Amino acid sequence: MDDSTKSIVKVVALVGGALALYWWLQRSGYWALWFGGPVVGAPVTQPTGLPVITTPPVTIPAQQPQGLPASYSQAAIAMQGSAGAPTQDFDQWSYWWQNTPAFTGAPAGFGSNGSISPTLIDAMIAAGGGDRSVLISAQQWVGLLWGQQQKGVSGFGALFAQAATPQYGWVN
Repeated sequence: MDDSTKSIVKVVALVGGALALYWWLQRSGYWALWFGGPVVGAPVTQPTGLPVITTPPVTIPAQQPQGLPASYSQAAIAMQGSAGAPTQDFDQWSYWWQNTPAFTGAPAGFGSNGSISPTLIDAMIAAGGGDRSVLISAQQWVGLLWGQQQKGVSGFGALFAQAATPQYGWVN
């Protein structure tokens, strides 16, 4: 292969790489984020296994705690916006609590994977009547979360239980 052919191959590879990068930036939304303009790409879809449910909320037997902090109410609104549905079951709201982007002043654990421990979700389900598949509103779910936190049930307990070992000096 002579030098001119090598140069042509290099230019074609460079242009192809640049086009592939441009296409990926457009499809991922980073182009609009970094350079402005409309987001061009695949529509945002709900994660697999979390169907949009549009049935009315079920009144749960547990009484909602009074005096829910404003940040928790804002979290419920954000979760409902992310879910795109007024009602979900306990596990679906748990997903949205952990995967909705956190906002300034968000409650501890909001938007953090692993912030809802099995102990916490089980306590919430028990307080909500014992049926994890019942459809409730985001506000009801957050109210149950707040109520369990006020009782001292921690969402982070299981998260740090393995990491908090005496050899690291975290547990006395």
